[in-house]
Amino acid sequence: MIRLKQVMKSYRLSREHTVQALHEIDLEIKTGEFVSIVGPSGSGKSTFLALVGLLDRPSEGKMWFAGQDVTDLSDRARTAIRSERCGFIFQFPSLIPTLTAVENVVLPKTLSGRYAGSADLTRGAELLAKVGLADKTDRLPYQLSGGEQRRVAMARALMNEPEIILADEPTGALDDENAKVMMDVFKTMNQLGKTILMVTHDQQLTAYASRTIQIRDGRVV
Repeated sequence: MIRLKQVMKSYRLSREHTVQALHEIDLEIKTGEFVSIVGPSGSGKSTFLALVGLLDRPSEGKMWFAGQDVTDLSDRARTAIRSERCGFIFQFPSLIPTLTAVENVVLPKTLSGRYAGSADLTRGAELLAKVGLADKTDRLPYQLSGGEQRRVAMARALMNEPEIILADEPTGALDDENAKVMMDVFKTMNQLGKTILMVTHDQQLTAYASRTIQIRDGRVV
């Protein structure tokens, strides 16, 4: 599914100063894996996830996505892969405040120009039911708790039926009930063949994964 060969990522802070965020990453993630990514703050976990999700480009090395060399793809081609094949879940849900829960869920279809009206609204409602929000489809974000907003964001990430789900601290600051709901959905999606990459500080959540990768000082250890 994903392959990285000698991937490095650096950021130039000034003419004299460059920060090396990732060092010589050689890694393969197979289709259908559930991979948890752990490591201390500032170790490069989120940078790694951004590269895999084609949100950023490596400074050196090569990357493949589903067999396709994506190292030097145009921004337009990278955007197409992200919108059609990737689902993103971040620690902060970033819902549109003027849209209902179900309207937020179907937003990826709207933005991609593939919105199918009532059929997509029905699917959006079904996804909300999967994350335990069947009775909250018409609520605005301010009418939802923080945990409920996070679950709406999870349903939104599944709307385009992505091949891979990339989650950055998806249960951060959630109570145990909301965290369990989200992790159970991850587990179900993985059993249905979805590839999942999850950055987490919570060692207990690694039990859901089929493999754990540790990143320390920008290196896979």
